[in-house]
Amino acid sequence: MKGVTINELKRAAAPVQIAVQSLEGDMYISHAVEGGKLTAIVTDGGDRVLARSIAQMHAMLRDVPVADARLMVDSPYDEMIGIASSRGVTGIPLAW
Repeated sequence: MKGVTINELKRAAAPVQIAVQSLEGDMYISHAVEGGKLTAIVTDGGDRVLARSIAQMHAMLRDVPVADARLMVDSPYDEMIGIASSRGVTGIPLAW
């Protein structure tokens, strides 16, 4: 899988933006955000970086200079009450 490694992010010239996405089963993946484009954060071997909690993901990225980190949430509430989702994905700021 193509992406950016944690080691590459550690050497970034400027702090990076991080988007954390929640998957089913209490799993989290993360992306580096560059110019509005998401790039998967991967291991040196090319596998997705997976975590069981936001705290674990934070620990895995502890040496990466982070300008902004957000948990990306797509709320199903609109669909539950019978209207189309109007807000799309919302980014909740994480205190990193």
